This record gives sequence, structure tokens and C-alpha cells, in this order.
Amino acid sequence: MDAAKLPTRIFPDGEEPIGDRVNSYFKLSTIGTLLKVLQPAEVDQIRPCFGKLLDVYAKPGHSGKLAHFLLSRQLSVDKQHEIWVIFSGRPIRFSLREYAIVTGLNCNPLPPIPPEILKCKPGETPYYYTLFGGEPYVTGEMLLSKLKKGKHLSSEIRVKYACLLLVDGLISRRTARMKIPLDHVEMIRELDYFLSYPWGRFSFDMTMQCIKTRQISQLAQPTVAIQGFIHALQLVVLEAVPAAMSAVGDSTDTESGDEENRCAISLKLDRMWELDRDNEVSVTSIIRCNYEGTVPPDCTYADEVDDPAVDYMVQHIQEGFIFSRCMFSGGDEGFSGPTIQPSKKVVGTKRKGRAPLHGRDMASTSVRRRKKTKVQRPRGKDAAPPEADIIDLVDCRIKDAITKVERSFQGKITSAMESIVEQCTSKFKVSMEKLIEEKLRTKESDSVIGSVLQDISMHQQKEQIVFDSAPEAAGLRSDTVPAQPNEAITVTNVKMKAIASNIVPDRLAIFTRLFVGIEVYKLLFLSTRYNALKQAFYVVFQLPTHIIAVLRCQ
Repeated sequence: MDAAKLPTRIFPDGEEPIGDRVNSYFKLSTIGTLLKVLQPAEVDQIRPCFGKLLDVYAKPGHSGKLAHFLLSRQLSVDKQHEIWVIFSGRPIRFSLREYAIVTGLNCNPLPPIPPEILKCKPGETPYYYTLFGGEPYVTGEMLLSKLKKGKHLSSEIRVKYACLLLVDGLISRRTARMKIPLDHVEMIRELDYFLSYPWGRFSFDMTMQCIKTRQISQLAQPTVAIQGFIHALQLVVLEAVPAAMSAVGDSTDTESGDEENRCAISLKLDRMWELDRDNEVSVTSIIRCNYEGTVPPDCTYADEVDDPAVDYMVQHIQEGFIFSRCMFSGGDEGFSGPTIQPSKKVVGTKRKGRAPLHGRDMASTSVRRRKKTKVQRPRGKDAAPPEADIIDLVDCRIKDAITKVERSFQGKITSAMESIVEQCTSKFKVSMEKLIEEKLRTKESDSVIGSVLQDISMHQQKEQIVFDSAPEAAGLRSDTVPAQPNEAITVTNVKMKAIASNIVPDRLAIFTRLFVGIEVYKLLFLSTRYNALKQAFYVVFQLPTHIIAVLRCQ
């Protein structure tokens, strides 16, 4: 065994950076929420595609610190679609094959998507507006909220929401507020086509590309952001190290402080560190697969490059060779951690050819002597840092810690305020919808709108004052107010018939929202009959918005 032919480490053994965590954008608690809100028949419908992924929730929760620990123990390889990490001195491979084993997702090559799938036919409404009811954009959190409150949704719509949430809200998430891509919404028009698409390779390519683009200097930082589903790397390591099951702890919250988002099982990281230091731990470098009679996916890449060092290592793995920690050398020592400047030793210069000084002459000359001193840096590892350098270093560490706490605290306040605004907005809309429904039950719609329009015509001067004080809130201009209420009634009836003629999910809810949002909100805001509603409008929409704007500017 020639250790010189093996891949080298990216960080020297024992000098890896002590990272805080990997910032990922998914939450495994999403799976638990889906399992609660979906009906058993709906879960069975998506299980052939996402079955093993749904079972991930019953395994140990994601640890961002463990992910950082593994990424900082990579081997330097030329392979474009795989990485190797060192655990307990043994290499472990993480490639598309391992990703397919631990997630159970379809990892076959990505097929070209037919144009008729992505583009709707002429005259046909885009499926995005049909599925989401005219929402300008939809995020994963919005989908989850729709599922929690969507008892009125049809089973087909609920299943499609769940599939989009698993793909774009979990395994292929790029940002914290990622919007559901339009292409994926058009693809899910045909649910069978969406479920047969190789989302496993799609997610793995995103994750691996993000890992490969991270520089050594970035991995040396306390935190590093990784898109995609980095949790699969942790699943591979747990599969490769059977003793890691001894690190499984009790039920703890590993992701948030919300009771609803708690993970079922956590990992005892101290136990994982002990296993890594133990050179006798059993490690399977290439985990075994068991497809239970199904056809294994095609996990090859046409653009993959050859790496003799990896081939040499794989050959010895297949022969049953036992690696040791000292066989993997190398590493960039430039990012091993923070360093302290060496101390400065002051050495006085010798005076030659002069008589000794006494009294005032000695006192006056001591100043000049200090100016002529030269600085020498001690050599060797025993050089002790001076107190000034230590104090400066500690001061920098304290400032960095305070800055992190301030940012975290401010972010939590902003997030809380946004949540309050969203809740108030939702309650306000529900109240408005109920009010309109009551009006429509007691009176004809034409008489309701006509009455409001008459109020507007009688108070045009007050209307102008409202526009001047809140132009962003008012949706009507004075030149758009019809001369006769009947004209507005006619226009409204045309819009109502057009809305009713389109087949959309939950037509009554969408009709009510559109009717209230487009016509009645604006009229009620300008009407003197609804002063209480106007005050509620300002309180609900204006005040929290200003508070959030102030917090973000600080």
C-alpha cells in the first residue's frame, strides 16, 4: 500500500477548523407536518415517489454542526460529482449512488422536458394561477399554511401542494424564502409526469455543485451555506458507521423553538466526536445498497473525470484493506485557525568607545537609548504572546460575538413582526369576507355596490383628503368614479360573470377573495359608513409595516 498515491486532505489531520454549523434552508419538520395534514390515501399516493424520504423524519434530525464537521474533513479529489470524507481515519464516499440509497428518490438521468408540458396552449390560463388562485408568488411556508388550513381543498390539490413542498421546500431549496418555480407548477399539471421525474438527481446536482464551489477559505469560516439537501451526507455517514446509533439521543428540538416543528430524534454530537477519535470503529467506506428487486438507477455522469488517486483507493476498499488515519496526509495549513502574533523582544544596543555616564547625563541619554533599540522576534514554538496581543484578540472575539447576537436578535424580532403582520392580515381578510357575505345575504349585490358608490359621489371632497393622506392605500382615483352607480354595477357584473365562467379550485373562495380585493375593499375604504374598518385598515396594514421597515434599516 503506497500512501503517497492516496488523495490528500484539504485540512491537515487534527488542524481542521472548529466550525459552528452549515446553514441549510430546509426543515425536516416539514415532513412531519405533511404526515399530519394529509389523509392516509393521499400519503399512499405520493409514497411510491417520496416514500423513503418521508421515512427520514423517523431518523435522527439534521445537525448543521455535524455537516460542517464532515465537510471540513474532505479529501481533495478531481471527481466532479462525488466527495470523500474521513471519519475515524477511514474514507466514506458520498455520490449520486449513496444519495439514491439513503433517500430512495429517482436518480436516473434528467430527461428533456417536452415544451407542451412547460407552456400552456394559446388561450389557456397558466396552471400557476389556476392552482394558486391568482397569488403573485407562493413560497414553501405559504404552501404549508394552505395545507394546514385547506380542509376545503380537493384531494388532488392537496397532493399537488405536498409534492411541490417536498421538492422545492425541502430537497431542492435554494433560499429561505424561495418561490415555487413556474416550471415545476406547470409540470405538476400532469401529476404522473411530475412523480416520475428524477427529482433525486435534480436535488443531488444542486447539493454537489454547491459543495464543490465552496473554497477552502469558506469552509474555514464558522458557518457556510449549502443549498439543496445536505442532510443526505449525514444519512450516509450514519449508514456507514453502525456504532453511530449509540449517539442517538432523546427527542429534542434541533431546528427551532416551535413545538410543532420538533424533530423526533436527535444526535449526541459529543458521542460522534468520540467515535471519530476512535481508530477501532467499524466504517463501511462504500455503503451497501438494497433495492429489493427494483432496477438500480443509472448513477453515471457523461462528464465525469478520471481520478487515479480515487481509483487506487477504491481498489483497496474492494480488496478489504483497512485504512488508518496517518495514511491521509496533506492539507492547507493556511486556514487551520486563528493565530496570535508572536511577542516582541526588546534588546538594547551596546555603546562602544564611550565613558560611562553618571547623574543627569545618564538620565538624558536613556531616552535616546530607548529610541535606538531594535526589535527581535523570538524563534521557536515557546514564544509567549504579550498581554497586549492577548487582550486585542479577546476584544475582537467579544466584538464578533456581540455582533452575532445583535444580528440574531434583530432577525428574530423582524421575523416575529412579520408573523404578526401576516396573522393580522389573515384575520382582517377573513373579517372582511364575512362582512361582504353578510351584506350579500341581506341585500342584492347591485344595491350594496350602488349604495357605496352613492356615498362616494356625495363625499368626493373627503375622498380627495383620504387620497392625499394615504395614496398607497387608496386604490381608486377621483377620475375613475363613475357618474352613475349603474355603470359600476354593470362593469362589476361583467367581472363577476367572467370569474364564475372559469373553472378553478374552490371557486367560491377565490370568487369572494377577488370580488372583495378588487371591488369592495376600495369602495369600503372610501365610504363614510365604514370608519371603523378604515381605522382597522391603518392599524393592521400600516403600523407593523413601518415597524419592520425601521428594524431593517437599523
